[in-house]
Amino acid sequence: MKVLLLKDVKGVGRKMETRDVSDGYARNFLFPKGLAAPLNSQTSALKKQSDSNEESFVSTVKEQMLRLETSPIVMKLAVGSKGEIFDSIKSKDVEELLEQLGFEGGSVKLERPIRSLGNHRAIIDFGRGLTGSVTISVEAKQ
Repeated sequence: MKVLLLKDVKGVGRKMETRDVSDGYARNFLFPKGLAAPLNSQTSALKKQSDSNEESFVSTVKEQMLRLETSPIVMKLAVGSKGEIFDSIKSKDVEELLEQLGFEGGSVKLERPIRSLGNHRAIIDFGRGLTGSVTISVEAKQ
């Protein structure tokens, strides 16, 4: 039986995928738990709408990644009179700055907190296998 998965099902597939499963598995497990629906005209329309939403999300994320990779973001660290660093930049700090700049939904991964001035690279994971990188230019806070 062809079904449209309404949620991720381990060992079967991901949300909004069509799968061919046995009739008993569909009737006795997937349908009662609300994990899937039979493939018909209504669910096909739902899948098409989901696919178009997914395509627009992917194109938006790719556009954001391109903007991030071409222009560095500037962050400031508190620095003493002798050049000692008093603060660090963590992944959460970068995520908050990106949200303020209009980049949504990305999770920033740093190898370790940034504790030095200069340019540093960070990986941004937007989910669904979409990742990008950003250059963080760290300057002294005046």
